[in-house]
Amino acid sequence: MDESTDYFHGFAAVLPACTKLDPETFQHALGIGERYQIDLSPADCLLAALGEAEAEWGKDIAGGFRQLAHVMGATLTERSLAFARGKGVVRVRIWLFGRTEDGTLVGLRSISTET
Repeated sequence: MDESTDYFHGFAAVLPACTKLDPETFQHALGIGERYQIDLSPADCLLAALGEAEAEWGKDIAGGFRQLAHVMGATLTERSLAFARGKGVVRVRIWLFGRTEDGTLVGLRSISTET
């Protein structure tokens, strides 16, 4: 999602369907240390914008994001974007994910360089 060479990798984490998704439950489900602040937001607008960004990213990358948005929209609820930020952290972990019917968190993770 930026110009770094970090790639997306798949991930899954157990979160029961009856558990509300919020920064604290996300942090616990993924085992993220207490020193990190989790910034959690809806992802649909971001996915739509990336899918329309052919001028900035090129036809292939924008098309890939359109396809990702379509698949995530058809199979996952609560599509979200999360960052794990901390004091002095420049290489910030990022997750783009949604929830399956049983509540499991499924999606992609990467690193964003923030200066």
